[in-house]
Amino acid sequence: MSSNLVNAVINRFAKLLEKMMIVLVTAMMLSLFWQVFTRFVLKVPATWTEEIARYTFIYLVMIGAALGVKNSVHFGMTMVSDKLHGRARDLYQRFVINGIIMICAIFLVYYGIEFTRMYGMNRVSPTFLTPMAWVFGIVPFSGLLMIVFSFQNMIYGDFSKDPHAYSADDGEVY
Repeated sequence: MSSNLVNAVINRFAKLLEKMMIVLVTAMMLSLFWQVFTRFVLKVPATWTEEIARYTFIYLVMIGAALGVKNSVHFGMTMVSDKLHGRARDLYQRFVINGIIMICAIFLVYYGIEFTRMYGMNRVSPTFLTPMAWVFGIVPFSGLLMIVFSFQNMIYGDFSKDPHAYSADDGEVY
């Protein structure tokens, strides 16, 4: 497979995840709206809305963390990276930062699978009575996404530009 094709597939999948996050935010907001409406207007609160809001929030956080790795907007030690420029900054961001993320993501996958297997299969959600593995499973899945995205950043990333530099040509912050 061509490297451009792999990069294009990963980027398209990331766009799909972004669209999925829009759906999740919408579902969360609608369930919260319905909860407030039924509690304060109808005076009979819906029981399922809190669970929907909680589970969509968990999915949003985990998928958002993976997309943060993809877009290199994750938490980082700017104390070091701000002092580096050009090739040194590129190598630091590309291999040190993404390497640390990849190692942490491997732990997320391994221990996420273990946790899901041990606790997710024999516990059910209180309202929907579905296995909690559907909720816990997002942890190893997002870990896999982080591994793929950090690997993509290692191979295709360009971190040589100073992120705080202002370009007068296009008004973009790099």
